[in-house]
Amino acid sequence: MKTKATTTSVLSATTILSGLLLFSACSKTPPTNGQRVAPQEFISSTQLSITPGHASGTGINTDFTADGDPQVLYVDGATGQYFTIKDGDTTKAETPTVTMKSDHDYRFQIEFRGEDGLSSNDEYTEEGNEDEGANIHQFFFVPVATGSVKPIDQVNDDGDPLLGYVNLQGLEDHGGLDYQYADKSQDGTKNLMIGLNGYFSVVKAGQTFDLVVDLRHGIQNKFENNYPWYDADFSKASNDVNAPYGATDFATLFHLHIQTVN
Repeated sequence: MKTKATTTSVLSATTILSGLLLFSACSKTPPTNGQRVAPQEFISSTQLSITPGHASGTGINTDFTADGDPQVLYVDGATGQYFTIKDGDTTKAETPTVTMKSDHDYRFQIEFRGEDGLSSNDEYTEEGNEDEGANIHQFFFVPVATGSVKPIDQVNDDGDPLLGYVNLQGLEDHGGLDYQYADKSQDGTKNLMIGLNGYFSVVKAGQTFDLVVDLRHGIQNKFENNYPWYDADFSKASNDVNAPYGATDFATLFHLHIQTVN
């Protein structure tokens, strides 16, 4: 995947090629939450599914039993704009709050869908090529102080502000959360550590914060360095695909409001 563009003209080109963003570059979308989006403008999406349940084991050896319906969210990762889909209508929505209970675990799944509506996660799970797929991609989930994620002075072709993730200051206790990567290799023996599949648990409840979700492309020596899920150092490094932390994938920038309770 190509990296996030620094100009709107380049962003437009990569948007058309990727099929991962919610809107084509030539369409104009409503700027206000709650406004309906025309069906022909809703091309594809990043879908998040957060399922409560109970987990045992670690990583790819986790056994999970669901205890409730998943919370399904749709987001344009390039702008952080969330959407709801109901009865065929797509409507802009506010950034959601996810409540996590200390007596539950949460399966966190990310699925990209292309213009054909089918999953395009294979681009990130490909194995065997040192310069592609699982070897160079990793999501980071960084708990930060509420309100510290601010739009930067840059917009996409629809006039929506892009979210800035420069100099993130991760919470020292990681918001009282723990996370396990659970992306299995094709043969089921290796943890690919991407973040398309994983599990959150609450170590210490009673906190509210924002959770920045950022997919990096071009990470060097990913498996040797074993970067932790909450690592915020990437935002302090050069946003260059050739840097050790690579660069932010242009279609995967978003955050959530998190509240943890007993």
